[in-house]
Amino acid sequence: MVDAAVLSLAQPVPPLLNGCPICAATVGTLVRMRYIDQQCSHLPQAENPFTGLEILVCGSCGFGYATPAVDVARLERFYRHQYRAPGSVHALGSSGPWRARLDPRAVAQVLLAKLFRTFHTGESFLDIGPGQGASLDALAQVCPGLQASVIEPDESAAQWLRQRAGVQVIAQSLDPRKPCAGSPPGNTFELILMSHVLEHVNGVDAVAWLMQVKPLLSDDGIMICEVPHCDLRQHAERRDNDAPHLGFFSQDSLARVFQQAGLTVKFLETCGPTYADWWSNRCNGTTRATPSAPRRWLVNTGKALLSCLPTKMADELVTRIRPERCAELLGSEELCYGGDRTCLRIVAAR
Repeated sequence: MVDAAVLSLAQPVPPLLNGCPICAATVGTLVRMRYIDQQCSHLPQAENPFTGLEILVCGSCGFGYATPAVDVARLERFYRHQYRAPGSVHALGSSGPWRARLDPRAVAQVLLAKLFRTFHTGESFLDIGPGQGASLDALAQVCPGLQASVIEPDESAAQWLRQRAGVQVIAQSLDPRKPCAGSPPGNTFELILMSHVLEHVNGVDAVAWLMQVKPLLSDDGIMICEVPHCDLRQHAERRDNDAPHLGFFSQDSLARVFQQAGLTVKFLETCGPTYADWWSNRCNGTTRATPSAPRRWLVNTGKALLSCLPTKMADELVTRIRPERCAELLGSEELCYGGDRTCLRIVAAR
């Protein structure tokens, strides 16, 4: 259940007399809101970069960003050491990350890319922030033949991706002043995926960060980016946690961020579950909960056993255990667009 006291933190206070960094709207357009940290507040203050923040929201374009901007070095330490640490809701388990076979969101993203470009065997794919590697399975099934690379700051996840998925891991800083260090000069990618990553960058750095990613996109390449649809002009009371997000996007502000980075927006629409359904489930406590310790142990043990098997055998076993997965994929709201939905999906090009 969502605590009413948490919701009270979302109420705006008197506006600031500053301008929006995205649309340049000026006096009286920014509203200050409390930053809600229900996810990282258990960390010692020295390890939690999300303490003492608030959110500024532009009443004109809907862009929101946490302030003061988090020190980049501190943010990088969090993602290298805390984000996927044991006990975190993003923990990968002792066996390392496990790829979700034909994850609906990843499949929808790759299918969308294919609407805007034909991809050929031997061309390159880059996933910035691959998480459990769901995009790699989707790519192999929906768009086979591309050479995959990833940017992953967590070393345990990066090691697993190198060894089990056989992909190149590229070093990248969250500092918008630093270009990608692990990609050879001139190396570009025909398809770049950035799924639920941009909101983790300091909001005021979003344009500069995209400008560092842009040179990695080939001249005729396609970039797919997805972020939460968090227009705080209308969604402020339908949230119970902000951490670890630092940028909050409306449709208008997301388009402006990409355009200011010198990218051409080919497509931008809401996607995923509707806000009404998501918030109803959230309030009723029917969203996915953090598993209990015994259940985590059982799940991790099963993953560890599967990880010992050859990849093809493990995949076939998972498919046999979950024959309903295909129906789940085809019926997923990740394939739905338009209306007041919980995410934004954008297609951009140089």
